[in-house]
Amino acid sequence: MHKKSDSLIYILYFRKLPLLFLLYQEKLAHTIHQNLLPLMPDCNMAIQDIYTLFIQDDSISDAKKKNLTPLYKPASLRLLFLAKLISFGMERQFIKRNTQNQKLLAGGALSPIVLDYIMDSEVPKPCRHFIERDKELEELYTMLEENRHVFLCGIAGIGKSELAKAYAKRYIKQYTNILYVEYTGNLHQDITDMDFIDDLPESTEQERFQRHNRFLRSLKSDTLPLKEIEDMNALFQLASVFYSEANTYRATVEKIIETVHSHTFAVELAAKLLENAFPYIDNYNYHKGMNGIIQELKGLLKTKNIGTDSDRALLLDFQATLETKPEKAIKLEKDALAQIETITVDNARLVSNLHANLGGLYRMNGHPDLAREHMEKSISLLDQFNLLHINDSIPQIANYAMFLTEQQEPERGISELQKLSGIIKEYHSDHCLDYAKVQATLGTIYLMTANLPQAKTHFKRAFKIYEKIWTDEPEMIEAKYQ
Repeated sequence: MHKKSDSLIYILYFRKLPLLFLLYQEKLAHTIHQNLLPLMPDCNMAIQDIYTLFIQDDSISDAKKKNLTPLYKPASLRLLFLAKLISFGMERQFIKRNTQNQKLLAGGALSPIVLDYIMDSEVPKPCRHFIERDKELEELYTMLEENRHVFLCGIAGIGKSELAKAYAKRYIKQYTNILYVEYTGNLHQDITDMDFIDDLPESTEQERFQRHNRFLRSLKSDTLPLKEIEDMNALFQLASVFYSEANTYRATVEKIIETVHSHTFAVELAAKLLENAFPYIDNYNYHKGMNGIIQELKGLLKTKNIGTDSDRALLLDFQATLETKPEKAIKLEKDALAQIETITVDNARLVSNLHANLGGLYRMNGHPDLAREHMEKSISLLDQFNLLHINDSIPQIANYAMFLTEQQEPERGISELQKLSGIIKEYHSDHCLDYAKVQATLGTIYLMTANLPQAKTHFKRAFKIYEKIWTDEPEMIEAKYQ
């Protein structure tokens, strides 16, 4: 009887437990109503956010969701829903978020994966030329182990965004979610403008902000001072990526790096300017910009102790490019050649370019004999000084090939271009812009000689390269098609 009596007591006790637990939950709901709701500016929105997180949490069973969801819908029972949800959360096993839980984190076992919930929040890839930030990435990792939020501070262009992107790429497996939000100057508006998949069209901006902010808000913050790169070799390496003659003019490049106070963004812009300023301006027919630069250079070169004869010759060549009167343009090119009394290995490529440009002017103005003389002089200088056929020499040879075709010698023109194609392929690649330009010229010559199959083949090769290189510049592709 004693054992039966004990069993009966246990049965009665366990039968009473759900009732006791329900009373506890009701008391908790009353406590929330009395003590918490008065402190909250928008309690309904808060409960709605909690409900949304509950529904989206993949680690909660469908049975539990089905059990609790009916309590949310009647407004009178929402506090009880909240109390039961808190009780359920207290019953669950707590798993500490640390690096030992990588598989759980990466698999989404600890939090719902929200990339499909918050649209356009995927982290962009960092710049492929991102360099010299290993120490900062490790420091950032350590700080984020201890703090939920860290602020990266620094002057514009120093690389704060790239550091954040690189961190996300390196440590992606450590997190369930990494979200990317661009700051436009108004954080309140940026949070409001985020697109959550369950945003209601009738929601006001304030309601959107409150919902989004509660989902994203930070609990504490810290600051990570981001220093500029001080390693000259690393910055020179960055400049070399964008400026092909950086090694030739290393002293000048290093002086520029010092002048811009080792600012990474400024170093990149300066290198791009050195490489592409005049070609870019010329490609887009921005003659006003080119004229402005020429006027500045003319002022600098007035003094004999500044610049060299080659600098003055190059300036005259630029002026000839902008000159609309043929006679004056020819005179400027002749004056440019006259600046250089002795041809040396240092100035041979420039002199070759000047002869090519002068030959081109004679060709356009109906002087074929003079055109041939200067064009052939241009190419002979390349051979004489064993100069690789790159950069400016490519249009020189392409123009010479077109001239030969016009003079009823297309076979010689095609031969020159085929030889040039082989050189570019050997020393660079057959996927570069120079190779495309040669293929386009071959296509034009075959078109002029009515060899349509060959013309089509070479044009296709050229445009395949153009479309790949100028993916982000459709106007350049369109210009080529025209």
